[in-house]
Amino acid sequence: GLSAANALFVVTYLLLVWNLMARSNEVALIVFEHLHWKNDCLEVDTFITKMDQRAKKKSQKHVYANPLNPMLCPILSLGLYLLDHPTPSEHNAAHFLFPPAKKKKNKKQPTMSSTFLSALRILVGVAALMLNVTLEIAKLGAHSLRKGGVTYATGGSTMAPSIIAILLRAGWSVKGVEGRYFKFENAMDQFLGRVICGHNLNSETFAILPPFFICSNPRSITISH
Repeated sequence: GLSAANALFVVTYLLLVWNLMARSNEVALIVFEHLHWKNDCLEVDTFITKMDQRAKKKSQKHVYANPLNPMLCPILSLGLYLLDHPTPSEHNAAHFLFPPAKKKKNKKQPTMSSTFLSALRILVGVAALMLNVTLEIAKLGAHSLRKGGVTYATGGSTMAPSIIAILLRAGWSVKGVEGRYFKFENAMDQFLGRVICGHNLNSETFAILPPFFICSNPRSITISH
């Protein structure tokens, strides 16, 4: 089974893979220095992609909260995860958001991507049992989330975000003339970020803000919307 601490890791990792449309190993390499809160969203620095293997350029993917559906909210999940992992330790000198487990004697150190995949298969197996459905768990992997996120963004509504914005967020190369003229732009990625986190395009709540913390003094925090 999954421990409570491990469940927080799995859910947070899963939601970041989905929202960032990233490969699992890319999420495993996120460090705290890559995370920035700006205005109403979390910006995650991204570097190496299929179109930029040498990491010459940096762009920010925008991750939004979903106050109306806490189960799908990557910001809430990340906050709960960080409460259980408050500060980088000596073992995590590189400041990884998801630090790898300590290597056991005479055993190969598992990557966080492989740890997540093992836990994901357990989670899917439990879900299949509870829902009484048959799934070929061996065919499911972390990449299924990346495919699912892209499919949801492109076909989840009749007002889908720009396909170019989706390609750029997913880090796929855009060859030829397209690669020369279509560049990453914050506005369309922000729109895509709201779509992929589950906001309803057909509702006025699409532009809903996350809770903001106003610190009147170090000992008191009030929440405003």
